[in-house]
Amino acid sequence: NLTQYELCLDGEKVSGSEYSSGWGRSLSSSYTIGLAYMSAGEHIIKATFWDIAGNATTKTVTFTINRTVNTSAFATAFDSESGQLLKDSNTVYLWHLDSDGNEVDGNSSLKLSSYSAGTGGLGGYASSLYPYSTSIPVELTDAFTIECWQKGTNSFNVKKSAVFSFWSTSASSYYSTASGSVSNNNLGWASVSDDNWHFYSFVYNGSYMAVYRDGVLLCYQDGFSQTLNTNDNTLYVSATNIDELRISNVARSADEIAAYYNAAKDKIQ
Repeated sequence: NLTQYELCLDGEKVSGSEYSSGWGRSLSSSYTIGLAYMSAGEHIIKATFWDIAGNATTKTVTFTINRTVNTSAFATAFDSESGQLLKDSNTVYLWHLDSDGNEVDGNSSLKLSSYSAGTGGLGGYASSLYPYSTSIPVELTDAFTIECWQKGTNSFNVKKSAVFSFWSTSASSYYSTASGSVSNNNLGWASVSDDNWHFYSFVYNGSYMAVYRDGVLLCYQDGFSQTLNTNDNTLYVSATNIDELRISNVARSADEIAAYYNAAKDKIQ
């Protein structure tokens, strides 16, 4: 007489189901762990089950991914002292969103306008970026990574139409088919229910796509053999309470994403 279950990976809910009527004889589901897209180190899977009487039973499994990680390779990707992302050789654009919408290189044509600043974050943040299409071009070929901090249950939407779309609870990548048409892959995940800052990363490289929250793999698809769609569409940004928005032209690794989050998580306010 199970009525609900919840599966968590490293503290993030990755699967779950319940009977809205409050009664059921059984629940069944499956979840594949994407070991290849997870960071090195120890990981915890926790499954909790509830019965019709409200009793909860929890089972926990701990496992370790043994992989040699060269952390010095990340030195140009983020500042471990300030917690801010850096514009390295793989970065297309980076906005610190401290007190204005200027891109870090200072090019006025890359400024995110309709901007309201907030105190906190990592040296300041955008309390709002109103919905608008920019004139900012985004040149991507085979891969990308979109990253940002988001506070609580607020929302963000960063996209280049028919290339990528990254929301607070879903992500899409678009590719060219053999017939010349455009198709897409989609991922979705559960939203947070707190008012804390969370770090989101959306990664794609033509063979897989993955989304991370706070360095934890939320969901993924792989087995692709795709060519990323290209077009002349420009950037669209809409967000509330967002910080450190970076667009890269590579698929950043799970180890780099986790290393950055661990370095910055205690510095964002």
